[in-house]
Amino acid sequence: MPVDASHRHVEPGRSGSAPDGPRSWQGTTLRRQNYSAVLRTILIDGPISRVDIARRVGLTPTAITSIVTSLLAAGLVMEVQPPNPGRDRGRPKVPVDIDPGALSVLGLFIGGTHTSVGLIDLSGHLIAETDVEQVGTSATELIEDIATAARRLMDTASPAGPILGVGASIGGWVDTERGVVLDHVRPHWVGTPLRSRLEERIGLPVVLNSNARAMALLESWLGAAKGVRNFIYVSIGALVASALFIDGKVYDGARSASGSIDHLSVRVRTATRCFCGRRDCLHVAVSDEAVLRLAYEAGVPTSIASVRELAETAAAGDLAAARVLRNRARHTGNAVGQLADLLNPELILLGGSILDAPEYLDDVRRQAAASSHAAPGVADLIRPSVFGHRALSRASGALVLNQYYADPLAYSPLARDARVRGAVQ
Repeated sequence: MPVDASHRHVEPGRSGSAPDGPRSWQGTTLRRQNYSAVLRTILIDGPISRVDIARRVGLTPTAITSIVTSLLAAGLVMEVQPPNPGRDRGRPKVPVDIDPGALSVLGLFIGGTHTSVGLIDLSGHLIAETDVEQVGTSATELIEDIATAARRLMDTASPAGPILGVGASIGGWVDTERGVVLDHVRPHWVGTPLRSRLEERIGLPVVLNSNARAMALLESWLGAAKGVRNFIYVSIGALVASALFIDGKVYDGARSASGSIDHLSVRVRTATRCFCGRRDCLHVAVSDEAVLRLAYEAGVPTSIASVRELAETAAAGDLAAARVLRNRARHTGNAVGQLADLLNPELILLGGSILDAPEYLDDVRRQAAASSHAAPGVADLIRPSVFGHRALSRASGALVLNQYYADPLAYSPLARDARVRGAVQ
């Protein structure tokens, strides 16, 4: 059943008091871009003074003052205490920061075996979160379980202001335009119109993309890639994927297929066939399922049920477990080296369960350096994700927050304020 209207969903561009026409509150494209640039700067660098915002964005102090005044009046930002009050001569520089209680979003991170459902505030921080174990056998059952958890979270947690919408992410190949899962290691997801199904069951608009792209977006805002304009996020876990962040934006590609690395050839024929039918895919060499299967075949006890436990077994002296994890790291490094040659990034972030065996990250770096020919120093570019297995629902929530920050003037909290309407006409 749809969510109760009391959750106060905020729809873009809908305000009964906004005048129509080319000089309406929506304003010109340039003004919309300016508001977006200022609000994003406050999100990433706040608390920050108006003077520093002007320097970062490249607008005049007068323009920044006008925009910040509008944002304050709309309740989207707030003034905070300067870190060293009284030390600056002349008029004090009062920093501003995002008001986290202004708005909120839902984040649904649909993993290989469970889903994280979170309520996230306007600054991208977690308010509340719950996990949903995927026990259903069909997409319909799983979507109902996820929607039930989302509705329950909204009923029991306290949203930070009106709910903008839902950011949802899933592994595999996602058509971001149509909101459909095109390919996935779990066959029941293939062909599922996930976005429309979630919208029907939750009653809020949904922004859908891949898990890897959601994590890359969060890393660019609040993590290891903060301030980096070109980087690659590589996830090695239950699923195998990457995300490309180019010129300050997540790059989906012409058919939403960018970053699909799970079927790269590892140049070795594997005993197990990939879900695509081949035997040399990266997925069947480095995914969690593949690594555990290889470990069992090498004599590791079948009671070992996760990569973390496998890493602990290796640390305790099990040579077979160590060999399997080292081979996984080398295959990953080979793929990373190829990506580095293709894209020449400033940074390469690793995420997923591969971080449960951190002692093998140097093997990834060495193999990446050995397989790369056009990216000298690639080993130094490879770093672990700041978030690891944490913040999954935050990453998904960032998808809808990113849409909001791209055009904050399209949403009614700004539109309803008369001073904002005057500022953009």
